Amino acid sequence: MLDAFIAAFLATFLSEVADKTQLVLAGLAVRYRSPLQIFLGALLAHSFMDVLAIVAGSFFGFEFPKKEVSLVVGTLFIVLGIWKWVGAYKKKSDKEEKTKAGSPFIVAFLLIAVSEFGDKTQIAAALLAAQYLAPLTILAGVVLALILAIGLNVFLLGKLAQKLPRKTMQMLTAALFILFGILSFM
Repeated sequence: MLDAFIAAFLATFLSEVADKTQLVLAGLAVRYRSPLQIFLGALLAHSFMDVLAIVAGSFFGFEFPKKEVSLVVGTLFIVLGIWKWVGAYKKKSDKEEKTKAGSPFIVAFLLIAVSEFGDKTQIAAALLAAQYLAPLTILAGVVLALILAIGLNVFLLGKLAQKLPRKTMQMLTAALFILFGILSFM
């Protein structure tokens, strides 16, 4: 069982530590200035999606339709990138800032839940569950790796990114969203 835990931990951590989703989370942590809510929303969404994958891998062993998932995720990233790009130039009222400040958990949860569907980490979790037939052990390894990877990116990278001007961060995040969206089509 220890080998299943280690395999799940290493596969997840190495897949996630430099993944595009983690860069997006760092951008959200800077934008919303609420890293704990971003962390919790992302961790819950990742864990939920990985539970689905582990259950599927344990019982069904099916493969996600990669082409359709890439199309949906790529389009979503491009739309969000354009929205963020336009938003960087839009003057915000106090009411808009208060509305955004109250929803970082939900934003992180929804963004991760959609973007992680069929992701390599989710597929790896399903395959490991099918291989080891130890779903709780796989889940423990996956969740521990996610805590470490998301924590490093949201708290550490998010803190470093706060040193940049806000508009520069918004433009950089928008450009990354668009780039990741385009790369998803390839």
